[in-house]
Amino acid sequence: MLSIRFVKKSLAYLILACCLTACQWTTEPSTTHDYYTRVTELSSKSFYFTNNPLIQLEMQAKWISNQGYVIDTIATSTNSNDLDISLAWSQKRNYRYVAREKLNIVCTIGCTNSEKGRIFIPEDEFRQYAVSGFIFKLVGRGNYVDGFLDKRAFQQVLDQMQSMPKY
Repeated sequence: MLSIRFVKKSLAYLILACCLTACQWTTEPSTTHDYYTRVTELSSKSFYFTNNPLIQLEMQAKWISNQGYVIDTIATSTNSNDLDISLAWSQKRNYRYVAREKLNIVCTIGCTNSEKGRIFIPEDEFRQYAVSGFIFKLVGRGNYVDGFLDKRAFQQVLDQMQSMPKY
């Protein structure tokens, strides 16, 4: 006979899987410009990679005219202690990470939590990652997630820069 605890846990994972599938960005590379603020943003399509089965990691490489080169991330987990990310680390180097928004997506049996953040990357390293890809780790209060952003994400942004309209 199945225990109630096992059934609740299984149901929570099923709900998480459904929510994570429904909440994904489905973008293609894009260029946007806000005429009022004069800010231009070049974005890659969304990429997903994580080695942690309990945390989904969604990433986009970007160039934002008033911020520079960045990687936007959305980390989603069923455990609120997994998130509260404070550090982005890669190849013996800390990157500046800024948490932008924390949300509870679904609260039925447990809560699915999501944290949007931004990793700031110097231009020369961004260009290097267009050749090699970017291996990194986001460290949170109670857990961490290893990520890999494919070189295509960085190249999509750099390609858009070549044909960027003059505003």
